[in-house]
Amino acid sequence: MRFRLMGLSVLLLLAGCWKSDTNIVKNASQDAQSSAAVSETLLVPVDASSSLPHNDIKPAEARAFATKLLKKIMADERFVLDAYELKEYDILKKYALHDIPEYMNKPYSEVESKVPFLSPYFPYSDVMDPYTACDTALTKLAHLASIMGDLVREDTSSMRQIVREEKEKYIEARDKCKKRVHMSYEEAYQAYNAE
Repeated sequence: MRFRLMGLSVLLLLAGCWKSDTNIVKNASQDAQSSAAVSETLLVPVDASSSLPHNDIKPAEARAFATKLLKKIMADERFVLDAYELKEYDILKKYALHDIPEYMNKPYSEVESKVPFLSPYFPYSDVMDPYTACDTALTKLAHLASIMGDLVREDTSSMRQIVREEKEKYIEARDKCKKRVHMSYEEAYQAYNAE
């Protein structure tokens, strides 16, 4: 009798799973159909640059912005390295997860507040192209700070390797930013186009 009850329980359980599996299959099929419909609408070619506002920043303003950003990067680097040396996990994570996102979400101007897919702090203009390396450097520094925080919490050889690799990537971006800022705008623009 006991085995019959267990057998009956197993059958009921399997029947319940079978019904829920068919619902999952139906839902997955419906999701696939709706995804296909969304994909078809995304395939319509659109000239995004024609509908988005652009900032009319001048080359001298662009260079001044990049110079100011480089100063921030250098000061933040000292701060991050000090926090890492002192094993301040909370400070490193706050910098990476709060301070930098907050800084990057403050629009440079009204134009940037209307462009949905960029960091609003960075002027939205082709004139800024030579200085995108500075934006990359700041982003990589925030990423490095986060990984250093992870290393502070769990010091392993693999984490140390990751920190070394990310530090190299950050230094490469920072040095590129420094070079561009110390060039004339024309030289920086030529260097950007040569990439």
